[in-house]
Amino acid sequence: MYPGFLGLLLIGVISPACIGRKVRYAQTMQRAILPSLQPIAEKMECFIIYQPKDIVSGDFYWYAKLPLPEGDSTVDSRCILSVIDCTGHGVPGAFMTLVADRLMYEAVVEHQIHDPAYILEELDKGVKSVLKQESNTNRDGLDLVICLFEHHLDHRVDLIFSGSKKPLYYYDKENHKIVKVEADRRYIGMMETKAKQIDFSNKRIHLKKGDVVFLCTDGYIDQSNDDRKRLGSKLFVDYLLGLSLLPMSEIKEQLELKLSLLARKAEPTGRYQLDRYPHLGSFDSFSTVYCMSC
Repeated sequence: MYPGFLGLLLIGVISPACIGRKVRYAQTMQRAILPSLQPIAEKMECFIIYQPKDIVSGDFYWYAKLPLPEGDSTVDSRCILSVIDCTGHGVPGAFMTLVADRLMYEAVVEHQIHDPAYILEELDKGVKSVLKQESNTNRDGLDLVICLFEHHLDHRVDLIFSGSKKPLYYYDKENHKIVKVEADRRYIGMMETKAKQIDFSNKRIHLKKGDVVFLCTDGYIDQSNDDRKRLGSKLFVDYLLGLSLLPMSEIKEQLELKLSLLARKAEPTGRYQLDRYPHLGSFDSFSTVYCMSC
């Protein structure tokens, strides 16, 4: 007789267990968009540490194998790898990952855009269009690291990097140091209204045998240290430097151990503060080795 009122009553009696089941179903859907390690492992040894704060996450990683460039017979294989940090954590962030995943697919696979800076420009336009940010107050968006890897027949590996608020770190074995390559200070989406908006740019890096690449969101860096202060990028870089010469399996083990210790100090329950996954990679014996950690 009063369907609207009845509907409100039905909504009011949804149990926490029911909500939990629905969120776990959403976790299954979100994990379905994450790439398998198998195609990445064709050229790269890899591991992934994926540990969201909540059941679902606002962070994810993305991969696409690319066709060989026309007119360049020196390239053996190419791929795009990206680590993406969406606004919000848990369920709100997870919704944004679905939007970002679809926009990445449209740009890279459907429209065949392989230039990292150009991909970021397309993502920016796509997020603003999908969320109708020009006609409402929505300010959601994302930060990300995006890399194009080119493996050459003579064993050279070129990396073309572009970033939105997220830097690239890599271990330069020849000089035994971690190099931080800054991203452009511009968000994807969010309808920034400050002065003139800068263009996204590419940085090219020639990787050598033994170099290690680190792509990450801010989850690890934002953990609390022993003094209950933010770990910060300096301590993070120092820690990475100490791990860079270890075998990949030990790097993963040490990163997980450190993260677990930081989390327990930050919260007695041992829950992590933020969605996270550093993504790491090494070039060893002229074959790419990636360790993706989230």
